[in-house]
Amino acid sequence: MADDDDQAYANIRSPELLGPVLHTRLIEITQHDQDEFHASKESRIYLHFDNGYTVSFPIADAGFDIEPPE
Repeated sequence: MADDDDQAYANIRSPELLGPVLHTRLIEITQHDQDEFHASKESRIYLHFDNGYTVSFPIADAGFDIEPPE
């Protein structure tokens, strides 16, 4: 039987999670609207893919990282 830590772990490549956007083309990156931010006090990034899926995630106080190619 799996313990609580195993049950909490999620594989982002799982078909139920990000599987539908694997090997698709990212076509647009957007963010929340200003009025949405004022209402929710939450910053979000939206990744739009050519198969119609959109992945969004919150940006917390720590922000996010971006790494240039070496």
